Amino acid sequence: MPLNTKMVGASTSALLHDVDARWLMAYAASLGDLNPLYLDTAAQSVIGHPLFPVWPEWPVILNIREMAGSQTLTAQESARGVHADHDLHIFRPVRAGDKLSTQATMIGIRSIKPGAAYTLRLDTTDANSGELVARSYQLGI
Repeated sequence: MPLNTKMVGASTSALLHDVDARWLMAYAASLGDLNPLYLDTAAQSVIGHPLFPVWPEWPVILNIREMAGSQTLTAQESARGVHADHDLHIFRPVRAGDKLSTQATMIGIRSIKPGAAYTLRLDTTDANSGELVARSYQLGI
């Protein structure tokens, strides 16, 4: 079945994430990046690696399967999806102690030779202030 264009403009529910120093340090260590800014708990200054905002996006991306209009895809079709592109914009570093809110909005669906492509906008904000922390545009096929 094709992707349903009725999904365009629909959003997932926001997911909240409590960010702590251990999570930030583990992420940086998993990448092999030992920059003291990502690991220095003694200075109370642990910030997230620039790619860290991608992590809280992942469960939100999976939640597009629950979006209105997504029911036209079978489970097998959904499982064959390919993450084709990711454009991450960072507005401020993620810091230990942040409470983040991440939400996805379907902003485009188009027909392409292999089938269909969709574009999601993922907004990660500070759950307390509403300040935009990161915004990604993700293309799936």
